[in-house]
Amino acid sequence: MDEHAQHRHDQHHSVLWAQWLVIGLGAWLVSSPAILGYGFGPVVDPEVARVTAERGLPDPELRNRLMAWSDFASGLLIMIFGALALSQRHAWAPWANTGVALWLLLAPMVFWVPSAAAYANTTLVAALVIGFSILLPMMPGMRHEAMMQGPDVPPGWTYCPSTYLQQLPIIALVLIGFLLARHLAAY
Repeated sequence: MDEHAQHRHDQHHSVLWAQWLVIGLGAWLVSSPAILGYGFGPVVDPEVARVTAERGLPDPELRNRLMAWSDFASGLLIMIFGALALSQRHAWAPWANTGVALWLLLAPMVFWVPSAAAYANTTLVAALVIGFSILLPMMPGMRHEAMMQGPDVPPGWTYCPSTYLQQLPIIALVLIGFLLARHLAAY
C-alpha cells in the first residue's frame, strides 16, 4: 500500500467512532416520536387549534403524524448510510447522510409541525449528523493535496488571514444567526 492510501486508511479508521455516533443518532430519531410523544394522540393546545384554523392548515394530528413518519424514515436512512460509511468503499454515504440531515432541517417547516419538541429534536439531530458525517472526519472524497499541511502564511504575506483566531468570531456569529433564524421560523 502506498503512503497516500495508508494515510487515508489510517485517517478513516481514526474517526470511525463518528459514524457509530451517527448510527446512534439515527436510532434516536427512529424512537423519538414515541419517546417525545408527537405523532401519537390528539393535540389539545387551544393556541395550536386557533393558528391552524386561522391559516387554513391541515389538522395538527396529521401534521404531527407526518413529522413522526418523516423522523422514522430519516432515522432508518441515517442508520443505513452510517453503516455503509463504516467501509472506506462507500465514500458517498456521509454525503447521503448530509442530504437526509438537510431534509430534517426543512421537514418541521414543510409540515408546520405543532410540536416544539419535534422541531427542536429534529433540528439538533440534523446538525449533529452533518457535523459527525462530513465536518469532523473531513470532507469525504477530498484530494490528498488538499489535506496536506502547508505554511499558514501565504507567500508574500506577513500574517495569515485565515487562522482560526480570525475565523472564530465569524463562526460564532453564523451559529448565533442560524439559531435565531430557526427560532424565528418556529413562529
